[in-house]
Amino acid sequence: AAGACVSTTGGVTLVATDVIAPVDTSGAGDAFDAGYLAGRLAGLSAIHAVRLGHRVAGRTIAHRGAIPPRDAIGDLAPVRQDRGEDA
Repeated sequence: AAGACVSTTGGVTLVATDVIAPVDTSGAGDAFDAGYLAGRLAGLSAIHAVRLGHRVAGRTIAHRGAIPPRDAIGDLAPVRQDRGEDA
């Protein structure tokens, strides 16, 4: 996938994602949704929440099964710095 389109008051932005060779795509959509929603609830902008969704989904598809091992998720803290830069 090329990424996700985000529509804000400033227009439409394509938020690209890294190309990852999937091991198993089970749960990818749910993982993306969880990352996006967690980001929005934490105060991230829509664009930065989509980036977080991409990261969580990417780490999910790198493992077999819909739920990756806890240590596979790693630290997603750098995304927290992205609050409020866009709508």
